[in-house]
Amino acid sequence: MPATSTRTTSPVDFGNGKSAAEDLFHIIARESGYRRCLILEGNVRDLFDDGKGHYLLLPEVLSAHLAAMQQGNVPRFTILGHWDRVDGLRFANPVMMQSFQRVLRQSHGSSPDHHAQTGPADVYDDGIAASGPRQQPDTNRPLYSQPEEAFAAMRRVLCCEAERAAFILDWTEHLVANPSHQELAERQFLTVLAKAVVERPCSQVDVEAQNGPSGLLVIITSNLGNLPPSLYKDNPRTKVITVPKPDRLQRLTFLQQNQRNLRVADPKPAPGQPVHQYGSCEVILDKMADLCDGLSIVDLRNLLSLSRQLPSKIRPDRLVNLYKFGQQHSPWEDLDRQRLQNAAAELKKRVLGQDEAVETVTTMLKRAYMGLGGLHHSSDRKKPKGILFFVGPTGVGKTELAKAIAAFLFGDEGACIRFDMSEYGSEHDAHRLVGAPPSYVGFEQGGQLTNAVRQRPFCVLLFDEIEKADGRVLDKFLQILEDGRLTDGRGQTTYFSETVIIFTSNIGASRSDAILDRNEHVRHFKEMVSAYFKEPRRADGKGGLGRPELLSRLGENNIVVFNHITDPAIRRRIVRSKLHVIEEDLRERYGLELKVCDLCLDWLDVRSRDGSAGRDLINVIERDLTNPLSNFMFDREHQLSAGRILSADVPSNENQIIFRLYEVTKS
Repeated sequence: MPATSTRTTSPVDFGNGKSAAEDLFHIIARESGYRRCLILEGNVRDLFDDGKGHYLLLPEVLSAHLAAMQQGNVPRFTILGHWDRVDGLRFANPVMMQSFQRVLRQSHGSSPDHHAQTGPADVYDDGIAASGPRQQPDTNRPLYSQPEEAFAAMRRVLCCEAERAAFILDWTEHLVANPSHQELAERQFLTVLAKAVVERPCSQVDVEAQNGPSGLLVIITSNLGNLPPSLYKDNPRTKVITVPKPDRLQRLTFLQQNQRNLRVADPKPAPGQPVHQYGSCEVILDKMADLCDGLSIVDLRNLLSLSRQLPSKIRPDRLVNLYKFGQQHSPWEDLDRQRLQNAAAELKKRVLGQDEAVETVTTMLKRAYMGLGGLHHSSDRKKPKGILFFVGPTGVGKTELAKAIAAFLFGDEGACIRFDMSEYGSEHDAHRLVGAPPSYVGFEQGGQLTNAVRQRPFCVLLFDEIEKADGRVLDKFLQILEDGRLTDGRGQTTYFSETVIIFTSNIGASRSDAILDRNEHVRHFKEMVSAYFKEPRRADGKGGLGRPELLSRLGENNIVVFNHITDPAIRRRIVRSKLHVIEEDLRERYGLELKVCDLCLDWLDVRSRDGSAGRDLINVIERDLTNPLSNFMFDREHQLSAGRILSADVPSNENQIIFRLYEVTKS
């Protein structure tokens, strides 16, 4: 299996006030003056503005920029070629093609590696017999579609002192089948390509060599990992440049140039904003530029096409939702003031004894609604709608509250997608979340996390017991929490801007004491969480996680501490709510009425008093009520009929629940 390649140069910083595209070509112009090889990776299959309002592919725009470069009063490059494995080698004009072939004829037989050539003597000619009359070369007919011939020819021309050549090699992600295990033929032509980068026609420190480039290779690949690291690792002659997604200025410029092709209805204004602010085309385009953060120019072109093919106009946010997620309606739009006013009461029906946690969740929902965090009505921002870290004793309602949030927001508890992080205890398990890299087993299946969000973009993501996951796995969350998106092993981008992300943890639970007051309880758990993320991992595997940057992304204000459940009244309500499920089941299946007296509830609470969690109560109910009840009903199955009452009581002289089955007496 191929090893993961390591980038040797940092991605270029595009942040000096110009658009990312202007910075990109400025950097290429500068680096091409002294580098022998530039490797462009990243968003290289997008469309780029040629400066005249036309959007072309990167090789076309790059060729125009290289052709326009000047070295004093003369062109920086006298030969400019473009090669890929399908169309072979092509030139900008016949003169360049003639110069290329002239250099090959003059250099033929003079190479010190002439014995290593891969073809006959006329392999570098234009294909016309040497004995016949010379004809005008056909620039539309490609040369050297095979890399072993093309790279050898390029190497000879790059070493020519009389010419300054530049070659653009495109689609090189398909150059070799396996970057770490090349076939013999692949190693041979890659060696030729590497030597073409290293060799120069004059001394490295000669004045003439430093006045300008003697030759340049530009390698374009959509995935740097598909190229052998030997081409660029620890090589000062080579520069890796990451081509970024279009920034806001580029997106806005494209939309302005193509605004006639955009059909959208007026956006929905945020609360407190007058409707007339959204009447102008400038505001709509400005809003669209924000909504399309992370999309390419090709994506924007597709959005324009989608807007024109819909039967009626829809708002910009719905158009982007339809393109990204396959549906235009966002459940977040169903949030209104009345629902949010009742949110706390509705959540407290399911989660008992955790009023502070419920209030924190309600504040998060209001913040998203008002547009002050995450996103309002699927609007402008890219981060998840909410990020929460639930910590506290086990079995006190952390998972239950996450399910309640999903039911409240999306009307379905199934919208809470749970990941048990104890299953991701190895650093290799990170591939399970985002998918295996190309050529690895399972690559075509994608990642468990990215697939789940792509199938259900409006959801609550619950990462349970986060402290049991490996640190390398948690690193994947840095991009999600910061940018609201994640790219899987297949190169597909998944957006998390419509999700609520909840982490749960029992960090510090073993050292907590149920009798601590609330302030001391909160301080204890927050200190334990902070120490876990900040303290480095020791050599023996113990200690903290050593990821303070992850804690900063989570936000210490989003750490929600859950209480021990010690209040007898709350514990009785929990028991009653759990018994309600059994009562409904018996009524539906047998027509029986189950009656559990208050003394029985108190007895069950006492039996679980060793613990302080709701899950302790559930275990006691199963052991001391459900199991004996099952045996009682099994022995009397023939007596179970509609209209009868099944009672559960604990007599004062008994240490167990006594069940009775009787008819309803009619007065």
